[in-house]
Amino acid sequence: MILMFPACTSTAERRALIRETFASLRQQVPLLYAIALTTLIGLQAITGEFFSGLLSPINLFSAALIWRLCYWLWGPSRNLTTSQQQRELQTTAFFTALFSLSFSVWIQHLITTSPELVLAVVLYGTLAAIGCAYGLSSFPAAASIPPIVLGLPIGARLMWMPDLFMKGIGLSLFLVVLLMIRLLQVHNRAISQLVSTKIAKQRELRRAVSAERAARELAETDALTSLSNRRALVGRIEKELQDDSVFERKLLLAIIDLDGFKSINDAFGHAAGDAVLKTVAHRLHKHFEGVAMVARMGGDEFALLVDPTAKGSNESASQVGAEICRVTGSSLDWEGKILPVAAACGITVFDCTSSSASELLRNADIALYRAKSQGRGRYHVFDAAMMRREMRRNTIEQLLGSDAPIDQLGLHFQPIVSIGENSPVAYEALARWYNATLGTIEPKEFIHLAEQKRVIGRINEAVLYRACQAANKWQTDVRLSYNLSAVQLCQPGAAKRLLRIIEDCECDARRVQFEVTETALLSDFDVARQELQELRDAECLLALDDFGAGNASIKYLREMKFDLVKLDGSLIKNVVQSDHCRSLLSGVIELCRAMGVKCCAEHVENADQLAILRELGCDQAQGFFVDDLVSEKGVTCRDAA
Repeated sequence: MILMFPACTSTAERRALIRETFASLRQQVPLLYAIALTTLIGLQAITGEFFSGLLSPINLFSAALIWRLCYWLWGPSRNLTTSQQQRELQTTAFFTALFSLSFSVWIQHLITTSPELVLAVVLYGTLAAIGCAYGLSSFPAAASIPPIVLGLPIGARLMWMPDLFMKGIGLSLFLVVLLMIRLLQVHNRAISQLVSTKIAKQRELRRAVSAERAARELAETDALTSLSNRRALVGRIEKELQDDSVFERKLLLAIIDLDGFKSINDAFGHAAGDAVLKTVAHRLHKHFEGVAMVARMGGDEFALLVDPTAKGSNESASQVGAEICRVTGSSLDWEGKILPVAAACGITVFDCTSSSASELLRNADIALYRAKSQGRGRYHVFDAAMMRREMRRNTIEQLLGSDAPIDQLGLHFQPIVSIGENSPVAYEALARWYNATLGTIEPKEFIHLAEQKRVIGRINEAVLYRACQAANKWQTDVRLSYNLSAVQLCQPGAAKRLLRIIEDCECDARRVQFEVTETALLSDFDVARQELQELRDAECLLALDDFGAGNASIKYLREMKFDLVKLDGSLIKNVVQSDHCRSLLSGVIELCRAMGVKCCAEHVENADQLAILRELGCDQAQGFFVDDLVSEKGVTCRDAA
C-alpha cells in the first residue's frame, strides 16, 4: 500500500489518505465503469461483434464491467474500517489494471484486423483511457494505469504506421498521455500534501482542545482539595437554571462554613487547617457522591449543589442540612491531636424566583448567617420571611444611594436628665427614618448599611446640621448630644467637617457633646484619637458611650480625656435584683468619680433603678422611664414652659 501513496511520510497520513480516497472513489468509480462499458459497447457495435455469442470474451468482459458497476453502487458500506477500505482500493487497482490490459489487447487486435476502422478504434480507445483516468482521479496511483496500459500503446502503434498522418496522430496522443500521467503524479502529491496539512491541523486542533480542557479543569478545580471551585459551581448553577425541569426537581444549594476553623489555624498552623479542609472535602464528596456537586468556595467555605431526586432519595432541604452537619461534625485526629470539626450550613431551594447564580448564592449566604448565629453545627433553610427581609434590605440599600434618607429622616431627641436636679442637661439627637413604602426603618436596619456604602458621613452631617439648628432654639445651658459613626470618625478630616457645620449653624461648640462608642475607637484608634482631640481643642464635649459593653473601655479612659461616661444598660438591668450587679455598678461609678468624669446611666426603666442610681451617686440618667423621646418642636415647647 505504501507504493500506492508514496508521498505519505507516516502511517497516520496513509490511513487518512486511504479514508479520503475511498470516500471520493465511491462517487467516481461508478462513472469509471459506465465509461468503460459505453466504450466497450460502442466498439462492439462498429466491429460487428455485438452478437458474436453469449459466452464470447467480449460479452464476458461486458458482464464483468456491469458487475463491478453494480458492486460500487450498492456494495461497499460507508462504515468500513481503514483496513477494509484499503483492500477495496487494492481490488479496484487490480481490476483497473486487468480491464486496461484486456482492453488494450483488444484495441491492438482491432487495429490489426480492421485497418479501415483505425480512427474509430483509436477514438474509442483514447476516450476510454482518458475517461477511466478521470474516473480514478481521486486515486492517482490507479488513475495512471489506463493511460499507461491503454493510451501509450495506442500512440506507439500509430507512430509505427507508415502513414504520416497516423504518425502525427500517434505522436500527439503519446505526448498527451505522458502529460496526463505527469498531471496525475502532481495531483497525487497535492492530495497527499492536502491530507498532511489536514492531519496537522487536526493534530493542532486536538492539542488545542486538550490544552483548553486542561486549562478549564485547572481553572475550575481547587488545588488543595481537588474539588470544583466557585467558578465551576457558578457555571453549573447557570446551566441548571436553563433547564426547564430545574424547579420540578427542587435542586438545593447549600453553603457550608466551618466553625472554629480560624482557631485551629492559629493554634496548630496551616498544615492542620489544610488537613481539616481535605478531610471535610473527602467526607462531603464521599457521602454525596452521585447526588451533589461538591465545591470549595474559598477559605473554609464549601458548597453543595444537591439534586434531591437523584438515586430516588427525594430528601427535603432540612434533611440535607441535617446530613451535612452530621457528616462534617466529627473530630479529626491529626498527628496525635484531636481537632474539633463542625460546620454551619445555609440552604436555599431553586424555585421560580431564582433568576441567577448570584441570587441563589446570596440567599444561601443569608441562611448561613442565620445558622451561625444559632450556634455550632446548625443549619437554616432560606424561607419566604428571609426573602422579605432581604428584599426590604435591598430596597433600603438602594434608597441609601439617593437623597431619600436625608429628605425622609425625622429628628427626635431623648433627654439626658440630671438625677440631682431632675431636669434635662442635654438632649441626645436620634434620627428616625420613615418611608412611605417601607414604613418605619429602624436605625439598626440602615446605619450598618450606610456605613458599608460609605454614605453614613453624608447622612450624619445632614442630621447634625438640623440638630444644631434645633439646639439654637433651646435654653443655653442645655447641650446637644450627638452620636458619631465609627466610619465617620475614622476618616481623616472628619473633625474639620463637623466643626464647619457647627460654625455654619452659629451654634456654640461648647454646647455640643459628641458620643463615641468603643467600637468606633477600635476601628482605627490613632485616627479616632486625633479627630477627637481636634474636637476637644474646639471646646466640644466628648462622651464615651456604652461603657462596660466591651472589654477595653478602661484603656480608653486611661489614654483619652472624656467629659462624660455613659454606662451601658447591661450594668443597670439587674441592679434591683442582684447585690453583685449593684456592687459592680457602684465600683464603676466610683471609678468615674475618681477620674473626675461625670457618668450617665442608660436604659433606666423603672423607679427602683433610678433610686439606686441616686443612692450610688450617679450624675445623670437616660431612658424611657426618665423621659420619652420628644420632637424638635417638643423640646422648644418644654424650654418655653
